[in-house]
Parts: sequence; C-alpha cells; structure tokens
Amino acid sequence: MTTLSAPIEADAAQLRRVRRDMLSAYASAIDCADLHPATIRLPGGDAIQVDGASADESLIVEVVTHEDATAEGLRARLAQALLGLSLVRRARPGATLVLLVANDDVRRAATRWVPALTGGHPVRLATPQG
Repeated sequence: MTTLSAPIEADAAQLRRVRRDMLSAYASAIDCADLHPATIRLPGGDAIQVDGASADESLIVEVVTHEDATAEGLRARLAQALLGLSLVRRARPGATLVLLVANDDVRRAATRWVPALTGGHPVRLATPQG
C-alpha cells in the first residue's frame, strides 16, 4: 500500500510557487517587468495557457520545474512545453519565446535531447539566472 505524505493540493500549490519564483527570478535577471500566467488565443479560436507572459505578450515563457536532469518525466514535460510554445508562435510570431528550466544541468540535458535549442531555434533556453 502506498500512502501520500502530503495532499495532492499541497503539491500543486508548491509547484505553483516554484513556477512563480522561477518566473520572478528570470524577470529580474533580464530586467523585465513581472511575468504572469496568461491565456493566448490561437488562430481558429482555440487557446493555450502559458506559465508566464509580459503584459504586452512580447515575452512568453513556459517553465519546467524539474531540478534533476535524470528525473522521470522530464523529457515529456520539455516536449509539452516546446509544443505549447510552437503553437503560441503562430499566434504571436514577433514574441520572444523562452523555455525556462530549473538549472544548468537540465539545460544541458535539454540541448542533448533537442540539439536545435543551442542556437538559431525560435525558442530560447534559459535558467532563472538568465
């Protein structure tokens, strides 16, 4: 039998805090106003929620909170974030798109799995430090 040490709601609240803290640190590092969760309308009427966007939506950020580059599910979360950003790109072609990862170890893992992220890719790969 498996028991949970904390309710799922507490885990979700903690995850939201971590995302918020990462967004705040990144915004500070790049000298940007606050980044807040946003809903971006896509062509055709669909919408996608993003972890952070500037008020004018010129900067759009998806956050991956995994701190362990070997964590189960990391590749899936990176792929999900990249898919979301690629959908947003069609609706906001002039926006700066950022995949924000927890640390340099995760950044290196992401560039091994998606080598195009190292340069010339429309999505920037960053850590909270910038």
